[in-house]
Amino acid sequence: RDNAIDLGSSSARYKDIYLGGGAFLGGTGTSNQLDDYEEGNWTPTVGGNASYSVQRGVYRKIGALVIAPYQIQINSLGTGSNELISGLPFTSSNDNALNIQSGYVGYFANLAVSVASIASYVVNNGTSFHFTSTTGSQATSVNAPNILGNNAQIYGTVIYVTDA
Repeated sequence: RDNAIDLGSSSARYKDIYLGGGAFLGGTGTSNQLDDYEEGNWTPTVGGNASYSVQRGVYRKIGALVIAPYQIQINSLGTGSNELISGLPFTSSNDNALNIQSGYVGYFANLAVSVASIASYVVNNGTSFHFTSTTGSQATSVNAPNILGNNAQIYGTVIYVTDA
């Protein structure tokens, strides 16, 4: 009776399920197998001797896809990087064709330079990301060195693929 039996219903649900393998959703091929799900915290950092008032990150890993929102507020940049955030929870895939290894910034304030918008891209085979930015007259984003400084605030999300 292939594909004819329900496991539970809207009024008779199972509490927990523990699997030794994966769950196949919508088909039986390997591309339909959900073999990993994880949630947790990570700590965004600019390294060096920077100090922070907020330094928070969370993540969800669904299969090979990692979604990692973060908040960072730098009190003093010190010897920290002025354009690179490190500490992502998983090493990114080393595939140059993966254009989805990027991110967006939903809020920024007190940056060291004036910008109109900020985005980010995840370093291949790494646990960090760089910022890109535009000014009011640019049509294309460019690398954003010297964007972070004392009192900088950035809240955003990076989305990338991992082999872990």
